Amino acid sequence: MSEERFNCEQTRFQLRDGAPTMPTDRITVKDKAAADRAIYNARCEKWAGLMEEVPAEMKGQEYLPEYRRIGKRNVLKMAKAAFPEVRFSVSYVCGWMEGYCLKWKNGPTVEEVKEAGDFELFASWWDTTEMGYAIIKQAQFTDFSDMFGGVGNGVKFKRVECEKDLNSNLSECHE
Repeated sequence: MSEERFNCEQTRFQLRDGAPTMPTDRITVKDKAAADRAIYNARCEKWAGLMEEVPAEMKGQEYLPEYRRIGKRNVLKMAKAAFPEVRFSVSYVCGWMEGYCLKWKNGPTVEEVKEAGDFELFASWWDTTEMGYAIIKQAQFTDFSDMFGGVGNGVKFKRVECEKDLNSNLSECHE
């Protein structure tokens, strides 16, 4: 029985911060899974030292308010590590597209914040629509999400343009 093989030309990976690299020749499904796990573990290791761990009795219980508070604090820690001079806020959004919403005024663009942090680690699944049907896609690995308070769709981003004083409330800014 031969293993299915993947051509690396078809599967591209964005690597950062010294994560393991993918070989350029053909690889097996098992090799690809091992390489994906190594890349994921390297990403987790980079941020794990900053995070507050969810107590064992709360793991997997995203509906608990304390679980969400820990997750929101961890999202803030990741954002502040990347941009210490920017004032961020995090809220939790319930419902179909549930997840955390990271907001900030002025400062870096959404793309810069996404690039500087690794916020997709907080996602355990994603709501999506394909051909008019609602679909939930499970994240490949959820160790980080389970340990540090990740939820459903992970983190959404909202940069607010504001001409008022930076000490004003985010709700006072126009969007």
